[in-house]
Amino acid sequence: MDGSANLGVHASPRPGCAKEGFANVAQWIALDCDGEAFIYRKFGELAARNLLYLQCELLDLEKQFNDSDGNDVRSDDMNSKDAARTWETLIQRCKSGNQEAQARIEMIVRLRAKLKEYYEALLLQEKVMILKRPNKRVLDTYRNWFMKPYPTLGGKAKTALDDSDDLVHLGPLSEANILSAILRRYWPAHEELSRDGVHRIGRFSENSISNAVAIINIFSASVLLIGSITGLYFVSTNGVKLGLIAIFTPAFALSIGLMTNARQTEIFAATAAYAAVLVVFNERHGYREVIFYVKLTLMDEDFSLPRFSRLILFKLNLNPLVLPKGLPPPYVQTAHQRSIPEHTKVPGQLVENRTETITTSKRPSSSLDDNVCSWRGALKGIFVKDRYFGQSNWMNFRSPFSAVKRVVVKHEFDPTTEVYKLTHKCKAASREIKAQDKIALHMHLASHPSDHVPPREMADKLVQSYMQTFGSIYRILHIPKFQEEYESYWNPQTSSQAHVVAKMLLVMAIGTVFQPRQEAFVLRSSALQWIYVAHTWVTTPFDKCRLSVEVIQLQCLLVFARLVHDVDGDLLRLTAASLLQTAMHIGLHIDAEINAFPNISPQEIQLRRNLWATVLEIVVQMSVDSGGIPLIRAADYDCKPPLNIDDMEFKHDMDRFVSSIQPTDVFTDSSLQVMLTQSIPVRLQIAAFVNDFRYSSSTYEQTMALSEELSQICASNTATFQSLKTSSRSPSEFQTYMMELLTHQYLFALHFPYATKAKTDHRYYYSRKICLDIARLFLPSCSQMTDYAYTNLRLWGGGIFRAAPLQAATFIADEMIYQIETDTSSLFTREKTLLDGKKDLRRYVEEYIESTMDRMKLGHTNFRPYPVEEKILETIKDRLMIAHGVLRGCIPHTPPENEPSDSEAQPCVINGAGSLQDAIRDNSLGADNLANMEWWFLSGDVDTFA
Repeated sequence: MDGSANLGVHASPRPGCAKEGFANVAQWIALDCDGEAFIYRKFGELAARNLLYLQCELLDLEKQFNDSDGNDVRSDDMNSKDAARTWETLIQRCKSGNQEAQARIEMIVRLRAKLKEYYEALLLQEKVMILKRPNKRVLDTYRNWFMKPYPTLGGKAKTALDDSDDLVHLGPLSEANILSAILRRYWPAHEELSRDGVHRIGRFSENSISNAVAIINIFSASVLLIGSITGLYFVSTNGVKLGLIAIFTPAFALSIGLMTNARQTEIFAATAAYAAVLVVFNERHGYREVIFYVKLTLMDEDFSLPRFSRLILFKLNLNPLVLPKGLPPPYVQTAHQRSIPEHTKVPGQLVENRTETITTSKRPSSSLDDNVCSWRGALKGIFVKDRYFGQSNWMNFRSPFSAVKRVVVKHEFDPTTEVYKLTHKCKAASREIKAQDKIALHMHLASHPSDHVPPREMADKLVQSYMQTFGSIYRILHIPKFQEEYESYWNPQTSSQAHVVAKMLLVMAIGTVFQPRQEAFVLRSSALQWIYVAHTWVTTPFDKCRLSVEVIQLQCLLVFARLVHDVDGDLLRLTAASLLQTAMHIGLHIDAEINAFPNISPQEIQLRRNLWATVLEIVVQMSVDSGGIPLIRAADYDCKPPLNIDDMEFKHDMDRFVSSIQPTDVFTDSSLQVMLTQSIPVRLQIAAFVNDFRYSSSTYEQTMALSEELSQICASNTATFQSLKTSSRSPSEFQTYMMELLTHQYLFALHFPYATKAKTDHRYYYSRKICLDIARLFLPSCSQMTDYAYTNLRLWGGGIFRAAPLQAATFIADEMIYQIETDTSSLFTREKTLLDGKKDLRRYVEEYIESTMDRMKLGHTNFRPYPVEEKILETIKDRLMIAHGVLRGCIPHTPPENEPSDSEAQPCVINGAGSLQDAIRDNSLGADNLANMEWWFLSGDVDTFA
């Protein structure tokens, strides 16, 4: 709408449409389809007065309630006090005619009504305050029509448009930029709006104005960008280039300010981006793309292909381009120089004519992939939150699986899905749980560690649990000596040192994990405080007295306590590094017997070997968990494995001690650690081999060689375990599962990269087979266990105790999907009797999903495995339904379930499918029994990976 519209004609009023007064004004306002004339008073002063009155009424009610409350306090009438406390009593007294109660009820009713009225007024006023003031052009047009030749309305109504500050506009405001204003003034497509033939008031479509502004903006932006880039491309003088940038940049800013409604900050940001584009183009255009015409056929030692390629590619972003020493300029030319000599000889080399374009944004050719890696950014591991995790870390085990990728990418990274929103809600809840745990750690902390020790009965139980589980595998403590210190602590006549108490707290913290689930849940908060207290004592500023065997024992216990309670597991490798440096600083890596340490007994040598073996176990385990290269090599130490001897023999003299050493086929307190220590060198090699971040020249033969070496040790351990079953003393179920986990995880990490390739390259079938076998080993069924210690460790623990089941379940789930997608046709001729006894791989995934839910119920915040594995299992079931439909369609005279009749079905008769048809007639392929069909997921000896 415009009151100064340049209308070419004046229209006469429509017959039968003439109206007077309010009807005339209402008709005129409604004629504009854009609603620009919907301008009214907001009566701001009256609205404020109304709110003040309502506020005063509520203040008066508040005073009445305060007075009534004061009377209740001062009253000695128990009935009145009871009515003040109990709503039912107040209602009963009101119904019985008590005036005081009736007055109170009346006040309450008035309060409700008045509060509702007051709040509604506040909310309405808030909405009114959001309304915008009318456009000056529209308001002037409205006033001009309203007042000429005389006011359309009489009385007070004729002053309705006088106060501009009290007017609001109900319709959408039109764009207020200068370009839009000019177009509105001179827009040719006007329609006369006054309907009286007197006023020159025209209307136009705001959509037309907006479209015109958008077209002009696009055209001007394109001209400014393309024009500036074209100018910079053809200009070679630096001064002229700067001049072009100085001209185009203000022009761009001016166009934004005149043609859009952008704010100052938006104009500044857009202009800065525009200038940056020009500067970057100028810089890139100055360097040009470099084309190398190089093919090396003869090379000498001083100028090898890897060094040459690395140097040239690294120097690509430098200006001027620095060439390798001895390489003449004709070998490097710009894209505009096409004159290349056919053959040019360099001393010791023959360079043939070949064109290959190399830029910094592209990866090198395939011939360089195996050698040039330090600069290109393609790593075997991944970066997550500015931290690097090597190939053995659990994050790298999930990325190659197509099933996991489909689930995560489809749901977790799509902001439009409900799963994306729920994921962020779960993250918020996890952060809140972690914050509460940190607050709980700092609460009720005493000044001395002994103040945190629980009662004797509970302490005895926790210490005993540690001795039977972790203490039997990791020989950190000399058990008889620790028991003496433990008994001394409970003796009121003796005082224990702080490091002894800290040692007790860490032992008990580890022992809490192996209690019944409900009891362990109750003790968890105490265990976290014990860990925090011990960690505080261990990490206080060191002095020389802290460099001792006792402190090494404390650090080892602290690592395991944090591991079994999943406390900052990602940072444990840093703690392991400090532990290793401290242990080497006091010489634990040097064997005291080989190097003839003076004044040292065999018992002390055994203690040092036990402790060093534990340190090595921690270092190599943290290396695998974090995906880092081991901090030590087998050549960096010469400490021997511990002797196979019981701790009780330490009390005897030297002759008795030496004679107590047992052969490896006799089970002692040190047997398990001796077995683990024997495999430490090869496990260190595997960890370094797998976690090398470079794409080195490693081969499958090297993988198989390391695998064979470790497999022989595992086979030897298995044979020893089998022989010990018939002896009077044998490993427990927990010890057996732990030994398998601690050794077989390296085989899994070693073969996993090739197992993922086995789907397309059957040369790696063995890797795929061994990974599946180990994955099933990592997920033992709870029904198979007689001891809940290992199950509890999987529920509470972090690191390997959390990662190994996740890796195993993911591998099995992906394997099931692959089998279903590729092996459906081979089921047609299988005999049902051969398939009935096969284990259901689904069970492993289902039990893992249940365990992840149990972990969340216990307070663990890692929620991602639960929905991902559940979705994969759902995918497997969908694949089964598809396969089931295919099978039904292949049976004569049996239509697919979605087909309505036999006449529409087109059966496919398969020779030799009698057993399949028999199975269907027996209802073993019915949809109701689909979830129980074991033979869909093949494993074992019947062509598992066909």
